[in-house]
Amino acid sequence: MILDGKIAAGDVIVLDGAIGSEIDRIGGKMDEAAWCGLANLTDPDTVRRVHESYLEAGADVITTNTFASCRHVMEAVGYGGRTVANIRRAVELAREALDRVAPDRPVAVAGSMSNHVAWLPGTVGPDPAYEPSPQQQAANYREMADVLAESGCDLLVMEMMTDIENASRAMEAALATGLPVWTGISTSRGPGDRMVGWNITWEEADDRLSDDYQQGLTKPLETIIDALCALGPQAVGIMH
Repeated sequence: MILDGKIAAGDVIVLDGAIGSEIDRIGGKMDEAAWCGLANLTDPDTVRRVHESYLEAGADVITTNTFASCRHVMEAVGYGGRTVANIRRAVELAREALDRVAPDRPVAVAGSMSNHVAWLPGTVGPDPAYEPSPQQQAANYREMADVLAESGCDLLVMEMMTDIENASRAMEAALATGLPVWTGISTSRGPGDRMVGWNITWEEADDRLSDDYQQGLTKPLETIIDALCALGPQAVGIMH
């Protein structure tokens, strides 16, 4: 992998920042249910510009705009048939930005995967009508990981992993490609000031969730870390 030398030397590696939030911040086209997931097809210039901005700032890793682009998200907004094309376009846009801004720098393109599901319109909570079964989820993650790898990603990055079950399905699909896998875990401060997996009902305002939505207590952070590290990622970190 292009960054192996830096990793072996213990050098600092600078990752880019948020992709979807940055697309939104600069006025890119977003979707109520799929968030930034369609922007590779509907607003490619903005996606490319976000990558270019991070490269101009010195990023050693740029992340594809695929956080919200898995098949079960795309199907919720009528784009299921374009899932593969959307993922491929995301990698193309990252590579185009790299060719424009830093063609001679050793920069890695990281394929983003997450446990994101389609939002219930008007909220940032999951739409029960489009939550995949574990079997569908695993198949969709494998499809996504394979397309990201075949399209030219240098590594796969697991973003906002918050539990063991869903995160493991995504990580297993990513690891099966043979690419290095970096895992980012998101956390919340739970009862008794204990760190646990990120919990949307604690982190989001009530008016951003449906009236009847509740997320159960998430597992202790150390339990999640131990379980996900056991799968064999190259790197693990705390996203937020």
